[in-house]
Amino acid sequence: MTETQGLAIVRAVLGAEWVAEHKFSPSRKWRFDFANPQRQIAIEIEGGVYTRGRHTRPTGFLKDIEKYNTATLQGWRVLRCTPQTFADLLPRVRDFQNEEDSRV
Repeated sequence: MTETQGLAIVRAVLGAEWVAEHKFSPSRKWRFDFANPQRQIAIEIEGGVYTRGRHTRPTGFLKDIEKYNTATLQGWRVLRCTPQTFADLLPRVRDFQNEEDSRV
């Protein structure tokens, strides 16, 4: 799946306010795979889970911890998934957004 395809899927399920490759930290080059900046919700797709990809090797794993902790301290809610679980996550995020909207 390309970034463009992924964004089209995210927007179809979650709405047009979602963007790809959102840079959330001005002092770092960190980006979220997909984000709704207004709601401060992000989706990160963790690839290479079974092939010792960047996210599962020690250095990459530790860098991800720093990134996700910084995002959380800035008020972001970061949801992590694999390419295989991405489609299953989106309806859950949609339901969360709807519940959040009904509380307002």
